[in-house]
Amino acid sequence: MTPLEKLAMLDQNTSAQLKTLLERLESPIELVA
Repeated sequence: MTPLEKLAMLDQNTSAQLKTLLERLESPIELVA
């Protein structure tokens, strides 16, 4: 596996985690509003 491929995989994981975090943050905000 090339370093570039590792970076691409890492980026995919990070993107997925960020999406999950954003979804979790949006839910409580909707409940409070």
